[in-house]
Amino acid sequence: MAENQQDPEHDFDLRLYVDLLWTRKWLVLGSMALVLALAGLFISFQTKVYRAKASVLLGREAPRILTTDPLPKEGFQERDYLKTQASILGSRSFLEKVIRHLTEQGFYGKRDLSDAEITRRAARLQLHETVTSVENNMVIWIAVEGNDPERIAKMANAIVETFVTYNLGNKQEMAGQTVGWLQQRLQEAKSDLDEAEVKLRDYKEKEHITDDAVEPAAAAGASRLNDEYISAQAQSEALAARIRALRAARTGGTGGGKKKGSSDRLDSAVQQQMLQSLTKEYLDAQQQLLEMSQKYSPEHPDLIATKTRAEHLRSTIHKIEQESGSADADVLTTSQPTANLADLQLEYNQASSRAQALGRMLGAQRAQSQKTAGSLDLALLKQQVEMKKAVCNDLQSRISDTKLSGEMNTASVQVLDRALIPKYPVRPQTFRILACAVAIGLALGAGLALLLNVLDRRVKNPQDVAKVLKLPLLTVVPGIGLGKVIGKGGKAKLVTIHEPRSHAAECYRNLRTSILFSSGSSIPRVILVTSAVAGEGKSTTAANLAVVMAQSGRRVLLADADLRRPALRRYFRHRENRGLVKVLSGRMILEEAVQHSEIPGLDLLLCHSIPDNPSELLGSELMRVTVEELSHHYDTIVIDSPIVTSVPDARILATQAEAVVMVHCPTSADRDMVCHAKEKLEEVNAKILGLVMNNVDIRKSGYQYSRYVYSVYGT
Repeated sequence: MAENQQDPEHDFDLRLYVDLLWTRKWLVLGSMALVLALAGLFISFQTKVYRAKASVLLGREAPRILTTDPLPKEGFQERDYLKTQASILGSRSFLEKVIRHLTEQGFYGKRDLSDAEITRRAARLQLHETVTSVENNMVIWIAVEGNDPERIAKMANAIVETFVTYNLGNKQEMAGQTVGWLQQRLQEAKSDLDEAEVKLRDYKEKEHITDDAVEPAAAAGASRLNDEYISAQAQSEALAARIRALRAARTGGTGGGKKKGSSDRLDSAVQQQMLQSLTKEYLDAQQQLLEMSQKYSPEHPDLIATKTRAEHLRSTIHKIEQESGSADADVLTTSQPTANLADLQLEYNQASSRAQALGRMLGAQRAQSQKTAGSLDLALLKQQVEMKKAVCNDLQSRISDTKLSGEMNTASVQVLDRALIPKYPVRPQTFRILACAVAIGLALGAGLALLLNVLDRRVKNPQDVAKVLKLPLLTVVPGIGLGKVIGKGGKAKLVTIHEPRSHAAECYRNLRTSILFSSGSSIPRVILVTSAVAGEGKSTTAANLAVVMAQSGRRVLLADADLRRPALRRYFRHRENRGLVKVLSGRMILEEAVQHSEIPGLDLLLCHSIPDNPSELLGSELMRVTVEELSHHYDTIVIDSPIVTSVPDARILATQAEAVVMVHCPTSADRDMVCHAKEKLEEVNAKILGLVMNNVDIRKSGYQYSRYVYSVYGT
């Protein structure tokens, strides 16, 4: 039977812990009630603290001076500004302004406080004030805590009102400081502008520059004249070269057959002379550009005209080189005049005259440009004057904007929510404290219950029987006053006789069933009933077991082998001077010592006296022979033996019995005594059938023994 049970040491059964807590529910509830009482006492002694909250919406405080701000505008600046304003609201110097504002309103009952008193009150307010800000949110919450709801609401509102006034005053003060600083910068800028204009005027007078307005037109006219002059000079040179070539051809030419060859040579000679002339002029222009670039700026008119002339010469040279290298020179030959020498001479004179006129005009234009444009120094002086003028205009504009911003009586801080008079305290938090007290009380009670369970060394439930003793639990007998004396005869109560339909009687029948049908072998004929210590109810169990055995139709003998403290004679009517002691001492035969009881099928072999040597008598050969002889006449022999731990009698009898039933009362012995008794029996190879839990309070812990308690219909 024990081998089929699962080892409970390795199982976690939550129900066991629930059952344990339910068993000690009054301890758990008492702990919770105690903690709740302490929490209520704590709450009653606590001063109620209220909290009044107000909020302000922040904005930019300083007037905008710079068009471009070199610092990051988003993220860092806003977080830094928000933290700065929160620090101002919590500073002692600002709270001193709040105290002065409250004093002026008669908040403290008088309108004149000393500086030391103001500082002291500001320090006290600083301890009760809380400033809260949220990142990426320009709202700041101000909370004031205290015992008087109306008073703290007024103080919170005074803080936000003073902050708005303080911010507006700072804005006006900063605007005034900014205007002063800008006016100082404006005076310096005007002085610099006057100095730059004087330098420009002196330079114009020195260089004899009269009109600056013609400078762009002069530069453009010089460029056009330069282009026309280069074209006219190139045409004049080409005509002169053609005249020379034509004269040479006429002097050396003889026949008409050579006319076409002479014309070709004439065109080639003209092109070579033109290339040489243009190349020389191009090199001269490049040299002039090099010298002028070191002297003038790139915007100088002379430098621009020379550069344009050089580009025109380069393109003309490139064009002539392409025409000379082409296989077909029809364009060139057809473009050159083919008239006689007089016509070419006339055309050359006209081109030369035009080139000379353009040259004179170009020279005059250059002289005029030199007078009007000046040098690079003039351009730099003009640029400085313009820059100084722009700075002055910008400073003047910002002074006007800053004055306007300072004159506007609108603060960048506004009250978002004013503080209302709080209705409920924030401390002590009664509901939270009581909830925590309930949780702590339950946890404390559960902990105490578990601790007491660990410290409890008793075998108090079926789980302990299986876990500690490793024995089968045969039955659980409820405590209903077993063994108490009833009736006028002074006999003890046997529940199986007087209350045959009670729960206890059914438990003894369950014990009978466990012995007869659950032993796993043949039915034992000699059954020893014992316990670890006295007072556990072994005699009552033996008597009731014998009764239910006899009621099942078996011939049963109940023997009282407890020769030290015999108890079975309390349960049955008997005749004196008859018993086991006389049989073992040889003074009476067995048949005379055995008595019949009022229960059919049940005989008694009681102990009428206490001998001096009980252990020797029980361990004698006569005792063994007596038990063996009785086993031949009875189906079942139930022996009530002494306890195991104090005397050796039970172990002696266990060697003569076929089975042993241990009886244990949870309130009589701890687990160590029961384990010790079991070990003593196992030393003599006793066959222990199991354990009977006796005198158990089923009403308190009946759920732990539900498998062993039986209801009877009609009871």
